[in-house]
Amino acid sequence: MEYFNLLEFNKEPFSNSPEPEFLFASPQHNACLQRLELAVRLRRGLNVVIGAVGTGKTTLCRKLIQQLALPAAGDAPAIETFLLLDPSVNGPLDFVKTVASILEIADISTDDHEWQIKEKIKNFLFEKGVQEQKNIVLIIDEGQKIPDDCLEILREFLNYETNSFKQLQIIIFAQPEFRKSLSSRLNLLDRVNYIHHLRPLSFFQTKAMIEHRIGVASLDPARPPLFAFGGLLAVFTATGGYPRKIVSLCHQV
Repeated sequence: MEYFNLLEFNKEPFSNSPEPEFLFASPQHNACLQRLELAVRLRRGLNVVIGAVGTGKTTLCRKLIQQLALPAAGDAPAIETFLLLDPSVNGPLDFVKTVASILEIADISTDDHEWQIKEKIKNFLFEKGVQEQKNIVLIIDEGQKIPDDCLEILREFLNYETNSFKQLQIIIFAQPEFRKSLSSRLNLLDRVNYIHHLRPLSFFQTKAMIEHRIGVASLDPARPPLFAFGGLLAVFTATGGYPRKIVSLCHQV
């Protein structure tokens, strides 16, 4: 592509797809990834990442999935990750059916009641976690779309545990309005192991993010800068340090 040749790229540096390799590991993103991975490997149960639109939740989510797929040291159980992209459903029955489908549980019938599907999910988790020694992780994106009456089901899922670990690890990525949903259900909030609030990037983090993405995409990672200092400052001023806005503006530039 002429665009790539002209700017000496081997791939698009400012794609709007959540490509994990382009994640700029700012201190807050790096700390969040480390805490989430540790929580999953220690089977701590429920963890939540909250951030406004465009703060990089989806890219962070994909990077976490990539890291969890790496083999752990020693005899730690293998991790199987399941991603629910859109949790907006009509009610608890649809929610448990959706979760069962995401977990690839095959014997779900259209005639099954909610409690029957929960039992099948419980049996699935026991088989995977205890008999097969697997660590099962359910990641929910767009968590602010979870209906309030379905949050109780997530709390019930956290009750599926052995004497030593929870059988299902849950990570929710959500927009700030999810805080209200959590606050209204103290019995669920009390079970959250870790909550991370994503913030916009500082100017120097914005500068580092732009340079990181250009470096990853360039034929020569040590190339001269494409953005002058004043240009970087203009990008930061226009975007407020929100990664999605930064990516979009830099692509236009």
